[in-house]
Amino acid sequence: MLRQRIGDDLFFATLRSLIEIYRDRTMSLDDLRAAFIQAAGPEAELETFFEQWLDRTGAPELELQWTWSRTDRGGLVEGTIRQVQSGEPYHLLVTLGLAGSG
Repeated sequence: MLRQRIGDDLFFATLRSLIEIYRDRTMSLDDLRAAFIQAAGPEAELETFFEQWLDRTGAPELELQWTWSRTDRGGLVEGTIRQVQSGEPYHLLVTLGLAGSG
């Protein structure tokens, strides 16, 4: 998820940098977190990302409701995704895919 959020180039460059810096010493999770937050800058909002995935218990629970109807062009799918877990909602990027016979 982190790689998807910041992109391949920045993700792998930051990992390479961490390998160089911590080659002969122990790296903590806080070190990793700080390096990615600094590399990505404030616009990436990684503080929130790390807080919800590392500091919070539980996981998002999603509910999908959808309908399909025939149209003159084939079909129409409409849906709603809701977070149903207790507590604050997660900030998520959700990728949807739809596969059909055509």
